Amino acid sequence: MNSVSNVPNTLFDVESRVTYSEESNGGRFWPGQALWISGLIETIPADKFPEIWPQVLTIADSIRLAYLNLSMRDCALWPKEVINNPGLLLEPMMAGNLSPFCLSGGVSYFSTKGLGIYYNMIGQQASQAAQFPANHLTQYLIAIAENFSVDLSDLEPINRRAREIQIMTSVDESWANTKFMPGDLFMFIAHEAYQDPMAERALSVELLQEFARVESETGFAPYKRHPEFKAGIVIDFENLSSVEIDRIRAAVATLNGDNPESLENSDIVVIDLLLATGRAAGPLTNFAKNYPGSKKIGKRHTVLYRNIIDWTVPELRSIAETLNFSDISDDDLKRNLYAILVGHEESHGHNPITFSSSLEETRAILQGFIGAAQGLGCKDLEPLISTYIAYLLRYENNYQKWLSTNPTSRSSHVDYHESVALILGWLNKNSAITVHEDKSLLIDTTKFLESTLSLSGLLVETATAGKDIHGLTRLHDTEIVHRIAYA
Repeated sequence: MNSVSNVPNTLFDVESRVTYSEESNGGRFWPGQALWISGLIETIPADKFPEIWPQVLTIADSIRLAYLNLSMRDCALWPKEVINNPGLLLEPMMAGNLSPFCLSGGVSYFSTKGLGIYYNMIGQQASQAAQFPANHLTQYLIAIAENFSVDLSDLEPINRRAREIQIMTSVDESWANTKFMPGDLFMFIAHEAYQDPMAERALSVELLQEFARVESETGFAPYKRHPEFKAGIVIDFENLSSVEIDRIRAAVATLNGDNPESLENSDIVVIDLLLATGRAAGPLTNFAKNYPGSKKIGKRHTVLYRNIIDWTVPELRSIAETLNFSDISDDDLKRNLYAILVGHEESHGHNPITFSSSLEETRAILQGFIGAAQGLGCKDLEPLISTYIAYLLRYENNYQKWLSTNPTSRSSHVDYHESVALILGWLNKNSAITVHEDKSLLIDTTKFLESTLSLSGLLVETATAGKDIHGLTRLHDTEIVHRIAYA
């Protein structure tokens, strides 16, 4: 990485201190340093970067260092007695008080010409030092609101915490209505709770309901979240037409019993991802994400990472060839994958399964295929199914790679692994797929679509019920996964 103007000195320092890095999705990943840099950065002349690029890099490095600091603590922000007995949180939460051990913070957005930030501002419990820049949150939020020309005069002059939430909500709504154009710099900062030991506990239904209530009332879930940062350039999207995108999204909305008119509340933004730090650094595995994730904000942007998706096509082709699938061009693989991802991310915006992240991912992964099949109006489903099976097995490959690192905390890879085991097991049970001795698959396209629709229906009922009424978590079939992926 020798584009001197394009990455900050601190990130160069990382390269000089750490000799080992590995290729990852068209860029390089530095293990232990929470840093991924796209190879595209080297191809962009320094004078083509926005004037604010140095500030972008400062924030990126701040998030990187904050993540490393939290990682070194191994999420030890929870007292041991609470981790051992999460029920201790229930009484103070039901009394209307956040536990002193719970996360407090907020979500804010910042925008100037050509820039959008999804910024989760975190405030640790009082005894913990601030991990992020901008120590004076209220003043910082007011400055952001002024950037949006948000009128704050009507907000109630109540206590500081409530006023911060009011300001953040106003700014959130303005940011979610921002229209991003090709050439804009799109930057976002979010938090994930996968590494929180509390997030992987088998919490009681009562406690989960209280967590949901607290999040609904305050906007904050009581988890310790690790920060991640991504920045990229908005590009034109040419792989799918706007009509096809709308059909895919409408199909997914209908699957979940929602009116397709709700699609007005979201849009598709496609970027080339240039830089990732913190938890997002890698090795990169995600293709897309929805921003913001707040239930209080009715609108959102669905962001697809073009260069990450395109870089993955050869991997999908290799998987498909191993399974002796029919010939499919790279262009069709890419087009099918985009369609599946549009459906996947759209699914997350409708009646999510809040008590199980693995079942929620199963619902989205499944409905991504159905949305693509119905939205594209495929007369021949086999090429789309070939792409989909390869897409599922890529999740499993990434899970096995993650296991080889001897992880000490939970990851989204676990959810994807469980999703793949449930979906493939269901397809096998319903004779939609048959595994041959040579590892090749026989696919019954009619039963394949019927089976995905039936499982989707059960998952929608599960989301509505708020509990696993069909016992789906007991249907994970790891044997069929191993027969297909590792035979």
